[in-house]
Amino acid sequence: MRPPLIEVSGLRYRYPDGTLGLDGVDFSLAPGETVALLGPTGSGKTTFLLRLLGLLEGEGEITICGNRLEKGTLALARQNVALLFQHPDDQLVMSTVLDDVALGPLNSGVNPAEAKQLCHSALKRVGMESAADRRPQNLSAGEKRLVQLAGLLPMNPAVLLLDEPDTFLDPPSRANLLSILRELPQAKILVTHHADSARALADRAAFFDRGRIVAQGSVAEIVERFQWDGRPAEPLRAEACD
Repeated sequence: MRPPLIEVSGLRYRYPDGTLGLDGVDFSLAPGETVALLGPTGSGKTTFLLRLLGLLEGEGEITICGNRLEKGTLALARQNVALLFQHPDDQLVMSTVLDDVALGPLNSGVNPAEAKQLCHSALKRVGMESAADRRPQNLSAGEKRLVQLAGLLPMNPAVLLLDEPDTFLDPPSRANLLSILRELPQAKILVTHHADSARALADRAAFFDRGRIVAQGSVAEIVERFQWDGRPAEPLRAEACD
């Protein structure tokens, strides 16, 4: 059995105002696996993704592709794990689509000719090659998501962290994105408020509440147990976490 790509033990994080964001999270991600993170808004899901990339510091241990996450291994971790931000405009900052997708390989030292080839291949994979010279700001919400995704692919990360990629999308755009994501070979951690997206993509689900993973299992089991229908949920009662 192959070792996990991501292994987390005792993960904790407290925000500067004292709010507890993560409260002892244990988690693992196997090669090729997709795990959906479900739970109320503010329950720690996005905070968890940011901790995995070392963008937030706190207690606990994180191992990525066999390497413990610490200051000396941050660059290696970020080669192996790529994050799709919840808000596209936080990630699309260049004047053209091609320039945005090229940021990763160029910053990693890939020569411009090879970077251009990698970028066109990534855009073709998500069906956006014809938009290479367009301004990202002029794209639809669905097109922006696809360009974001293309920007993660040139360096072939082992894991994709997807922070609500289905937010802001109409049903056809969501269906198209999910179809593309299903075809990608990377392991994935999917944060979503849409039970249908979790069912379509994930092998299993973990439910967050108040900074803790309170249950893990198949998507069907977790959706049924917590009556998770895609609407923002009220915080769980204490007895639901037993």
